[in-house]
Amino acid sequence: MEETPTAESILKPLMDLMPGFKNFAVPQHSGVCPKPEFAIFGKRIIMDSQCNLAEQNRSALFAVMAAVWALSAAFIVLRA
Repeated sequence: MEETPTAESILKPLMDLMPGFKNFAVPQHSGVCPKPEFAIFGKRIIMDSQCNLAEQNRSALFAVMAAVWALSAAFIVLRA
């Protein structure tokens, strides 16, 4: 009877499939909140309250969106 394959021997062909991805790193970036400006009736309006609101609630937004993506992934996996 042949030996039972190890997890490493099973996953090795998959891991060696695309060796370029082993050293992949997401590039650093910084986002800037858009602040539309316009003039109306001789007065300059700058809309920046959405930036302040998003910054104040950053952790809550992160948690909600992480849950949304996790649920989306779960639905995709469960439908397969």
